[in-house]
Amino acid sequence: MLQFNRMTKQNDLSEREIEILSLVAKGKSNKDISQELFISPNTVKVHLRNIFSKIGVTTRTEATLFAIREGMVKVNGMSTSDNIEAVKADPVMVDEPLTSDLSQEGISLNLLVPIYRRYAVLLVAGVVLILIGVVYFAFRNGFPTLANNPNITPITPSEPLRWEPLQAMPTPRGALALELFDNQIYTIGGENASGVLAVTERFDPKTGAWLHLSPKPTAVTDIGAVVIGGKIYVPGGRVASGQATDVLEIYDPRQNVWEQGKPLPAPTSAYAVVAFEGRMYVFGGWDGTKYVDTVYKYDPSRNEWETSTPIPTPRGFARAAIAGGIIYILGGFDGQKALDNNEAYNPVLELGSDNPWSTASPLVTPRYAMGVTSIADHIHIIGGEGNIGVENSHLEFIPARNEWRLRATIVPLPWAYLGLIAFDTHLYAIGGLVEGVPSAQNASFQALFTVLLPTVK
Repeated sequence: MLQFNRMTKQNDLSEREIEILSLVAKGKSNKDISQELFISPNTVKVHLRNIFSKIGVTTRTEATLFAIREGMVKVNGMSTSDNIEAVKADPVMVDEPLTSDLSQEGISLNLLVPIYRRYAVLLVAGVVLILIGVVYFAFRNGFPTLANNPNITPITPSEPLRWEPLQAMPTPRGALALELFDNQIYTIGGENASGVLAVTERFDPKTGAWLHLSPKPTAVTDIGAVVIGGKIYVPGGRVASGQATDVLEIYDPRQNVWEQGKPLPAPTSAYAVVAFEGRMYVFGGWDGTKYVDTVYKYDPSRNEWETSTPIPTPRGFARAAIAGGIIYILGGFDGQKALDNNEAYNPVLELGSDNPWSTASPLVTPRYAMGVTSIADHIHIIGGEGNIGVENSHLEFIPARNEWRLRATIVPLPWAYLGLIAFDTHLYAIGGLVEGVPSAQNASFQALFTVLLPTVK
Protein backbone atom coordinates (compact mmCIF):
# COMPACT_ATOMS: atom_id res chain seq x y z
CA MET A 1 0.00 0.00 0.00
CA LEU A 2 1.28 3.46 -0.88
CA GLN A 3 1.81 5.91 1.93
CA PHE A 4 2.61 9.62 1.56
CA ASN A 5 4.97 11.69 3.64
CA ARG A 6 3.31 15.14 3.79
CA MET A 7 6.39 16.76 5.34
CA THR A 8 8.30 16.54 2.04
CA LYS A 9 8.19 19.25 -0.62
CA GLN A 10 5.73 21.39 1.33
CA ASN A 11 7.34 24.54 -0.05
CA ASP A 12 6.74 23.41 -3.62
CA LEU A 13 3.36 21.66 -3.50
CA SER A 14 0.15 22.71 -1.80
CA GLU A 15 -1.78 20.33 0.45
CA ARG A 16 -4.27 19.66 -2.34
CA GLU A 17 -1.46 19.04 -4.86
CA ILE A 18 0.23 16.61 -2.46
CA GLU A 19 -3.09 14.81 -2.01
CA ILE A 20 -3.62 14.52 -5.77
CA LEU A 21 -0.02 13.40 -6.38
CA SER A 22 -0.57 10.72 -3.75
CA LEU A 23 -3.60 9.42 -5.62
CA VAL A 24 -1.72 9.51 -8.92
CA ALA A 25 0.99 7.40 -7.30
CA LYS A 26 -1.70 4.91 -6.32
CA GLY A 27 -2.61 4.50 -10.00
CA LYS A 28 -5.87 6.47 -9.76
CA SER A 29 -7.32 7.94 -12.97
CA ASN A 30 -8.52 11.55 -13.26
CA LYS A 31 -12.10 10.30 -12.97
CA ASP A 32 -11.27 8.29 -9.84
CA ILE A 33 -9.53 11.30 -8.27
CA SER A 34 -12.43 13.65 -9.07
CA GLN A 35 -14.94 11.27 -7.46
CA GLU A 36 -12.79 10.65 -4.38
CA LEU A 37 -12.08 14.34 -3.73
CA PHE A 38 -15.50 15.59 -4.92
CA ILE A 39 -14.00 17.89 -7.54
CA SER A 40 -14.51 18.04 -11.29
CA PRO A 41 -12.22 16.18 -13.75
CA ASN A 42 -11.25 19.57 -15.24
CA THR A 43 -10.11 20.73 -11.80
CA VAL A 44 -7.99 17.58 -11.47
CA LYS A 45 -6.35 18.39 -14.82
CA VAL A 46 -5.57 21.94 -13.69
CA HIS A 47 -3.93 20.63 -10.50
CA LEU A 48 -1.94 18.05 -12.47
CA ARG A 49 -0.63 20.68 -14.85
CA ASN A 50 0.56 22.72 -11.86
CA ILE A 51 2.11 19.67 -10.18
CA PHE A 52 3.90 18.56 -13.35
CA SER A 53 5.24 22.08 -13.89
CA LYS A 54 6.51 22.38 -10.32
CA ILE A 55 8.32 19.04 -10.25
CA GLY A 56 9.48 19.14 -13.87
CA VAL A 57 7.78 16.05 -15.32
CA THR A 58 5.45 15.40 -18.25
CA THR A 59 3.73 12.10 -17.44
CA ARG A 60 2.02 10.35 -14.56
CA THR A 61 4.68 7.63 -14.42
CA GLU A 62 7.43 10.24 -14.17
CA ALA A 63 5.44 11.97 -11.41
CA THR A 64 5.17 8.68 -9.50
CA LEU A 65 8.88 7.98 -9.93
CA PHE A 66 9.67 11.49 -8.74
CA ALA A 67 7.58 11.01 -5.59
CA ILE A 68 9.34 7.73 -4.85
CA ARG A 69 12.79 9.12 -5.59
CA GLU A 70 12.18 12.05 -3.23
CA GLY A 71 11.03 9.69 -0.48
CA MET A 72 7.48 11.04 -0.64
CA VAL A 73 5.96 7.64 -1.41
CA LYS A 74 6.71 4.20 -0.02
CA VAL A 75 5.45 0.91 -1.41
CA ASN A 76 4.99 -1.65 1.38
CA GLY A 77 8.11 -0.43 3.13
CA MET A 78 10.51 -1.22 0.26
CA SER A 79 13.66 0.80 -0.33
CA THR A 80 13.65 3.75 -2.70
CA SER A 81 15.47 1.88 -5.47
CA ASP A 82 13.16 -1.13 -5.12
CA ASN A 83 10.16 1.19 -5.24
CA ILE A 84 11.32 2.70 -8.51
CA GLU A 85 11.90 -0.65 -10.15
CA ALA A 86 8.53 -1.89 -8.89
CA VAL A 87 6.72 1.05 -10.47
CA LYS A 88 8.62 0.63 -13.76
CA ALA A 89 7.68 -3.03 -13.85
CA ASP A 90 4.06 -2.55 -12.77
CA PRO A 91 1.76 -2.90 -15.82
CA VAL A 92 -0.97 -0.98 -13.98
CA MET A 93 1.08 2.19 -14.05
CA VAL A 94 -0.06 3.33 -17.49
CA ASP A 95 0.06 7.04 -18.21
CA GLU A 96 -3.27 8.79 -18.53
CA PRO A 97 -2.62 11.72 -20.87
CA LEU A 98 -3.29 15.30 -19.96
CA THR A 99 -4.80 17.57 -22.57
CA SER A 100 -2.14 20.01 -23.73
CA ASP A 101 -4.06 23.15 -24.59
CA LEU A 102 -2.22 25.23 -27.17
CA SER A 103 -4.85 27.99 -26.93
CA GLN A 104 -4.87 28.31 -30.73
CA GLU A 105 -8.30 28.70 -32.24
CA GLY A 106 -9.85 26.03 -30.03
CA ILE A 107 -7.46 23.33 -31.24
CA SER A 108 -5.96 21.13 -28.51
CA LEU A 109 -3.58 18.24 -28.88
CA ASN A 110 -3.96 15.16 -26.76
CA LEU A 111 -0.32 14.18 -26.54
CA LEU A 112 -0.32 10.45 -25.92
CA VAL A 113 3.22 9.71 -24.83
CA PRO A 114 3.61 6.42 -22.91
CA ILE A 115 7.10 5.85 -21.59
CA TYR A 116 7.60 2.11 -21.60
CA ARG A 117 11.06 2.76 -23.04
CA ARG A 118 13.20 5.15 -21.01
CA TYR A 119 14.94 6.82 -23.93
CA ALA A 120 11.84 7.19 -26.09
CA VAL A 121 10.78 10.16 -23.97
CA LEU A 122 13.42 12.47 -25.38
CA LEU A 123 12.56 11.59 -28.97
CA VAL A 124 8.83 12.03 -28.46
CA ALA A 125 9.38 15.30 -26.60
CA GLY A 126 11.32 16.61 -29.58
CA VAL A 127 8.51 15.67 -31.94
CA VAL A 128 6.00 17.37 -29.64
CA LEU A 129 7.99 20.61 -29.58
CA ILE A 130 8.20 20.64 -33.37
CA LEU A 131 4.46 19.98 -33.64
CA ILE A 132 3.64 22.76 -31.18
CA GLY A 133 5.70 25.18 -33.26
CA VAL A 134 3.96 24.13 -36.47
CA VAL A 135 0.49 24.48 -34.95
CA TYR A 136 1.36 27.81 -33.34
CA PHE A 137 2.49 29.50 -36.55
CA ALA A 138 -0.13 27.81 -38.71
CA PHE A 139 -3.10 28.90 -36.60
CA ARG A 140 -1.91 32.08 -34.96
CA ASN A 141 -3.97 34.28 -37.29
CA GLY A 142 -6.78 31.82 -38.01
CA PHE A 143 -9.46 33.87 -36.19
CA PRO A 144 -9.46 37.54 -35.22
CA THR A 145 -9.02 38.83 -31.69
CA LEU A 146 -12.07 40.83 -30.61
CA ALA A 147 -10.98 42.02 -27.15
CA ASN A 148 -9.72 45.41 -28.32
CA ASN A 149 -11.64 45.77 -31.60
CA PRO A 150 -15.29 44.65 -31.41
CA ASN A 151 -15.89 45.71 -35.03
CA ILE A 152 -13.28 43.44 -36.55
CA THR A 153 -14.60 41.02 -39.19
CA PRO A 154 -13.87 37.35 -38.57
CA ILE A 155 -11.99 35.26 -41.10
CA THR A 156 -14.42 32.66 -42.40
CA PRO A 157 -13.00 29.37 -43.71
CA SER A 158 -14.13 28.16 -47.15
CA GLU A 159 -16.26 25.47 -45.47
CA PRO A 160 -17.62 26.85 -42.17
CA LEU A 161 -17.91 24.39 -39.33
CA ARG A 162 -21.53 23.48 -38.62
CA TRP A 163 -23.59 22.24 -35.74
CA GLU A 164 -24.79 18.71 -36.45
CA PRO A 165 -28.45 17.90 -35.69
CA LEU A 166 -29.07 14.98 -33.31
CA GLN A 167 -32.16 13.15 -32.08
CA ALA A 168 -34.59 15.78 -30.79
CA MET A 169 -35.42 15.99 -27.10
CA PRO A 170 -38.80 14.30 -26.36
CA THR A 171 -40.18 17.35 -24.52
CA PRO A 172 -39.65 20.79 -26.11
CA ARG A 173 -38.73 23.36 -23.45
CA GLY A 174 -36.54 26.30 -22.58
CA ALA A 175 -34.86 27.63 -19.42
CA LEU A 176 -34.04 24.04 -18.41
CA ALA A 177 -31.10 22.58 -16.48
CA LEU A 178 -28.51 20.49 -18.28
CA GLU A 179 -25.86 18.30 -16.66
CA LEU A 180 -23.51 15.45 -17.56
CA PHE A 181 -23.02 12.30 -15.48
CA ASP A 182 -21.37 9.03 -16.46
CA ASN A 183 -21.29 10.01 -20.16
CA GLN A 184 -25.04 10.72 -20.20
CA ILE A 185 -26.69 14.14 -20.55
CA TYR A 186 -29.58 14.90 -18.17
CA THR A 187 -32.22 17.53 -18.96
CA ILE A 188 -34.34 18.74 -16.05
CA GLY A 189 -37.35 21.06 -15.71
CA GLY A 190 -37.90 24.09 -17.90
CA GLU A 191 -40.98 25.63 -19.45
CA ASN A 192 -43.07 25.39 -22.61
CA ALA A 193 -46.57 26.27 -23.76
CA SER A 194 -48.10 23.85 -21.25
CA GLY A 195 -46.39 25.60 -18.33
CA VAL A 196 -43.54 24.99 -15.89
CA LEU A 197 -42.28 21.41 -16.06
CA ALA A 198 -40.95 18.71 -13.74
CA VAL A 199 -39.85 16.43 -16.58
CA THR A 200 -36.45 14.68 -16.39
CA GLU A 201 -34.98 13.06 -19.51
CA ARG A 202 -31.62 11.53 -20.38
CA PHE A 203 -29.71 11.57 -23.65
CA ASP A 204 -26.98 9.11 -24.62
CA PRO A 205 -24.53 10.85 -26.99
CA LYS A 206 -23.11 7.50 -28.14
CA THR A 207 -26.40 5.89 -29.20
CA GLY A 208 -28.57 8.98 -29.75
CA ALA A 209 -31.31 7.49 -27.53
CA TRP A 210 -33.51 9.42 -25.08
CA LEU A 211 -35.01 8.00 -21.88
CA HIS A 212 -37.76 9.34 -19.59
CA LEU A 213 -36.78 9.34 -15.88
CA SER A 214 -38.48 10.08 -12.57
CA PRO A 215 -39.88 13.63 -12.67
CA LYS A 216 -38.50 16.27 -10.34
CA PRO A 217 -40.75 16.66 -7.26
CA THR A 218 -41.06 20.42 -7.78
CA ALA A 219 -41.71 21.75 -11.27
CA VAL A 220 -39.32 24.66 -11.90
CA THR A 221 -37.82 26.73 -14.68
CA ASP A 222 -34.99 29.31 -14.92
CA ILE A 223 -32.68 26.78 -13.27
CA GLY A 224 -29.24 25.19 -13.48
CA ALA A 225 -27.70 22.01 -12.11
CA VAL A 226 -24.34 20.64 -10.97
CA VAL A 227 -22.91 17.17 -10.33
CA ILE A 228 -21.10 16.49 -7.05
CA GLY A 229 -20.25 13.06 -5.71
CA GLY A 230 -22.40 11.20 -8.23
CA LYS A 231 -25.59 13.20 -7.61
CA ILE A 232 -27.23 16.07 -9.51
CA TYR A 233 -28.14 19.15 -7.45
CA VAL A 234 -30.87 21.53 -8.67
CA PRO A 235 -31.36 24.61 -6.45
CA GLY A 236 -34.27 27.05 -6.50
CA GLY A 237 -36.01 28.11 -9.69
CA ARG A 238 -39.26 29.78 -10.71
CA VAL A 239 -42.43 27.80 -10.00
CA ALA A 240 -45.81 27.84 -11.77
CA SER A 241 -47.08 30.78 -9.68
CA GLY A 242 -44.28 32.94 -11.09
CA GLN A 243 -42.46 33.21 -7.77
CA ALA A 244 -38.95 32.04 -6.97
CA THR A 245 -38.48 29.05 -4.65
CA ASP A 246 -35.77 28.10 -2.16
CA VAL A 247 -36.17 24.34 -2.64
CA LEU A 248 -33.06 22.21 -3.20
CA GLU A 249 -33.77 18.86 -4.85
CA ILE A 250 -31.13 16.21 -5.50
CA TYR A 251 -31.29 13.47 -8.12
CA ASP A 252 -29.49 10.15 -7.82
CA PRO A 253 -28.89 8.91 -11.40
CA ARG A 254 -27.95 5.41 -10.26
CA GLN A 255 -31.18 4.90 -8.32
CA ASN A 256 -33.42 7.18 -10.44
CA VAL A 257 -34.78 8.83 -7.28
CA TRP A 258 -35.07 12.39 -5.99
CA GLU A 259 -34.43 13.63 -2.46
CA GLN A 260 -34.59 16.94 -0.61
CA GLY A 261 -31.60 19.00 0.50
CA LYS A 262 -31.47 21.99 2.81
CA PRO A 263 -33.32 24.95 1.20
CA LEU A 264 -31.42 27.94 -0.15
CA PRO A 265 -30.96 30.86 2.29
CA ALA A 266 -33.50 32.76 0.15
CA PRO A 267 -35.74 32.00 -2.85
CA THR A 268 -33.64 32.32 -6.01
CA SER A 269 -34.13 31.68 -9.72
CA ALA A 270 -32.36 32.73 -12.94
CA TYR A 271 -29.00 32.31 -11.19
CA ALA A 272 -25.61 31.16 -12.46
CA VAL A 273 -24.31 27.95 -10.89
CA VAL A 274 -21.14 25.82 -10.92
CA ALA A 275 -19.53 23.06 -8.87
CA PHE A 276 -16.00 23.75 -7.62
CA GLU A 277 -13.86 21.63 -5.27
CA GLY A 278 -16.87 19.64 -4.07
CA ARG A 279 -19.03 22.68 -3.37
CA MET A 280 -21.92 24.25 -5.29
CA TYR A 281 -21.82 28.02 -5.91
CA VAL A 282 -24.99 29.97 -6.78
CA PHE A 283 -24.39 33.48 -8.17
CA GLY A 284 -26.98 36.28 -8.36
CA GLY A 285 -30.40 35.64 -9.82
CA TRP A 286 -33.95 36.84 -9.19
CA ASP A 287 -35.55 36.54 -5.73
CA GLY A 288 -39.12 37.15 -6.82
CA THR A 289 -38.97 40.94 -6.62
CA LYS A 290 -35.52 42.01 -7.82
CA TYR A 291 -32.20 40.89 -9.30
CA VAL A 292 -29.68 40.19 -6.55
CA ASP A 293 -25.92 40.10 -5.95
CA THR A 294 -25.89 37.19 -3.50
CA VAL A 295 -23.40 34.33 -3.64
CA TYR A 296 -24.35 31.12 -1.84
CA LYS A 297 -22.05 28.16 -1.28
CA TYR A 298 -23.46 24.71 -0.52
CA ASP A 299 -21.50 21.87 1.10
CA PRO A 300 -23.16 18.52 0.28
CA SER A 301 -21.18 16.66 2.95
CA ARG A 302 -22.73 18.84 5.68
CA ASN A 303 -25.95 19.76 3.85
CA GLU A 304 -25.25 23.39 4.76
CA TRP A 305 -25.29 26.75 2.97
CA GLU A 306 -22.89 29.65 3.51
CA THR A 307 -22.92 33.21 2.19
CA SER A 308 -19.86 34.36 0.25
CA THR A 309 -18.66 37.75 -1.04
CA PRO A 310 -21.43 39.28 -3.21
CA ILE A 311 -21.06 39.48 -6.97
CA PRO A 312 -20.04 43.04 -8.04
CA THR A 313 -23.04 43.46 -10.39
CA PRO A 314 -26.56 42.35 -9.33
CA ARG A 315 -28.08 40.40 -12.21
CA GLY A 316 -30.00 37.39 -13.36
CA PHE A 317 -29.79 35.03 -16.34
CA ALA A 318 -25.98 35.24 -16.25
CA ARG A 319 -24.02 32.07 -16.84
CA ALA A 320 -20.97 30.64 -15.07
CA ALA A 321 -18.04 28.55 -16.28
CA ILE A 322 -14.70 27.44 -14.82
CA ALA A 323 -11.34 27.78 -16.54
CA GLY A 324 -7.91 27.55 -14.95
CA GLY A 325 -9.36 27.24 -11.44
CA ILE A 326 -11.28 30.54 -11.76
CA ILE A 327 -15.07 30.92 -11.97
CA TYR A 328 -16.24 33.39 -14.63
CA ILE A 329 -19.71 34.98 -14.40
CA LEU A 330 -20.69 36.09 -17.90
CA GLY A 331 -23.35 38.46 -19.18
CA GLY A 332 -26.73 38.74 -17.50
CA PHE A 333 -29.77 41.01 -17.19
CA ASP A 334 -30.11 43.77 -14.58
CA GLY A 335 -33.83 44.40 -15.04
CA GLN A 336 -33.39 46.97 -17.79
CA LYS A 337 -30.76 45.78 -20.23
CA ALA A 338 -28.48 42.96 -21.25
CA LEU A 339 -24.97 43.17 -19.77
CA ASP A 340 -21.51 42.52 -21.20
CA ASN A 341 -19.96 41.93 -17.76
CA ASN A 342 -17.31 39.26 -17.32
CA GLU A 343 -16.42 39.00 -13.65
CA ALA A 344 -13.92 36.46 -12.32
CA TYR A 345 -14.28 34.82 -8.91
CA ASN A 346 -11.43 33.05 -7.13
CA PRO A 347 -12.89 30.92 -4.31
CA VAL A 348 -9.46 30.44 -2.73
CA LEU A 349 -9.30 34.15 -1.87
CA GLU A 350 -12.44 33.82 0.27
CA LEU A 351 -10.20 32.24 2.90
CA GLY A 352 -8.09 35.39 3.28
CA SER A 353 -8.56 39.14 3.29
CA ASP A 354 -8.20 39.66 -0.48
CA ASN A 355 -11.18 40.47 -2.68
CA PRO A 356 -12.07 37.26 -4.57
CA TRP A 357 -13.58 39.25 -7.47
CA SER A 358 -11.79 40.77 -10.44
CA THR A 359 -12.82 42.03 -13.87
CA ALA A 360 -12.01 40.22 -17.11
CA SER A 361 -12.45 41.30 -20.73
CA PRO A 362 -16.16 42.07 -21.35
CA LEU A 363 -18.31 40.14 -23.80
CA VAL A 364 -18.17 41.32 -27.40
CA THR A 365 -21.91 42.02 -27.29
CA PRO A 366 -24.16 42.19 -24.19
CA ARG A 367 -26.37 39.14 -23.74
CA TYR A 368 -28.14 36.90 -21.24
CA ALA A 369 -29.88 33.49 -21.13
CA MET A 370 -27.23 32.08 -23.47
CA GLY A 371 -25.60 28.66 -23.50
CA VAL A 372 -22.21 28.65 -21.76
CA THR A 373 -19.71 25.87 -21.08
CA SER A 374 -15.95 25.36 -20.85
CA ILE A 375 -13.73 22.84 -22.58
CA ALA A 376 -9.93 22.67 -22.35
CA ASP A 377 -9.97 25.92 -20.32
CA HIS A 378 -11.70 27.83 -23.14
CA ILE A 379 -15.21 29.18 -22.51
CA HIS A 380 -17.82 28.94 -25.26
CA ILE A 381 -20.99 31.03 -25.56
CA ILE A 382 -23.86 30.17 -27.90
CA GLY A 383 -26.77 32.52 -28.62
CA GLY A 384 -28.63 34.44 -25.91
CA GLU A 385 -30.88 37.47 -25.67
CA GLY A 386 -29.25 40.79 -26.56
CA ASN A 387 -30.38 44.41 -26.42
CA ILE A 388 -31.40 44.33 -30.10
CA GLY A 389 -32.71 40.79 -30.44
CA VAL A 390 -31.64 37.17 -30.09
CA GLU A 391 -28.03 36.28 -30.91
CA ASN A 392 -26.90 33.40 -33.13
CA SER A 393 -23.15 33.88 -32.80
CA HIS A 394 -20.60 31.51 -31.28
CA LEU A 395 -18.10 33.29 -29.02
CA GLU A 396 -15.01 31.81 -27.39
CA PHE A 397 -13.21 33.32 -24.39
CA ILE A 398 -9.55 32.46 -23.76
CA PRO A 399 -8.85 33.33 -20.10
CA ALA A 400 -5.11 32.74 -20.40
CA ARG A 401 -4.95 35.70 -22.80
CA ASN A 402 -8.06 37.52 -21.53
CA GLU A 403 -9.45 37.81 -25.04
CA TRP A 404 -12.53 36.90 -27.04
CA ARG A 405 -12.80 35.29 -30.46
CA LEU A 406 -15.70 34.96 -32.82
CA ARG A 407 -15.87 31.36 -34.03
CA ALA A 408 -16.62 30.98 -37.74
CA THR A 409 -19.30 28.39 -37.10
CA ILE A 410 -22.88 28.26 -38.29
CA VAL A 411 -25.26 28.26 -35.31
CA PRO A 412 -28.61 26.76 -36.44
CA LEU A 413 -30.90 29.70 -35.54
CA PRO A 414 -31.17 32.66 -33.16
CA TRP A 415 -31.20 30.73 -29.90
CA ALA A 416 -31.76 31.63 -26.21
CA TYR A 417 -32.57 29.94 -22.88
CA LEU A 418 -30.81 26.78 -24.08
CA GLY A 419 -28.65 24.30 -22.24
CA LEU A 420 -25.01 23.87 -23.33
CA ILE A 421 -22.56 21.27 -22.09
CA ALA A 422 -19.20 19.83 -23.10
CA PHE A 423 -18.59 16.10 -23.44
CA ASP A 424 -15.43 14.55 -24.82
CA THR A 425 -14.42 16.82 -27.74
CA HIS A 426 -17.92 18.11 -28.51
CA LEU A 427 -20.33 20.77 -27.32
CA TYR A 428 -23.99 19.77 -26.99
CA ALA A 429 -26.76 22.39 -27.20
CA ILE A 430 -30.25 21.25 -26.21
CA GLY A 431 -33.69 22.85 -25.86
CA GLY A 432 -34.21 26.58 -25.41
CA LEU A 433 -36.27 29.09 -27.34
CA VAL A 434 -35.73 29.31 -31.08
CA GLU A 435 -37.37 32.43 -32.50
CA GLY A 436 -39.35 32.64 -29.26
CA VAL A 437 -40.80 29.12 -29.48
CA PRO A 438 -39.88 26.33 -26.99
CA SER A 439 -37.63 23.93 -28.86
CA ALA A 440 -36.65 20.25 -28.71
CA GLN A 441 -33.58 20.99 -30.80
CA ASN A 442 -30.46 18.94 -30.03
CA ALA A 443 -27.20 19.63 -31.84
CA SER A 444 -23.49 18.99 -31.38
CA PHE A 445 -20.32 20.76 -32.48
CA GLN A 446 -16.77 19.42 -32.42
CA ALA A 447 -14.76 22.02 -30.50
CA LEU A 448 -11.52 20.07 -30.07
CA PHE A 449 -9.46 17.97 -32.43
CA THR A 450 -7.02 15.30 -31.30
CA VAL A 451 -3.69 14.46 -32.88
CA LEU A 452 -2.23 11.08 -31.90
CA LEU A 453 1.52 10.56 -31.93
CA PRO A 454 2.71 6.95 -32.40
CA THR A 455 4.63 5.24 -29.63
CA VAL A 456 8.35 5.02 -30.24
CA LYS A 457 9.85 1.71 -29.12
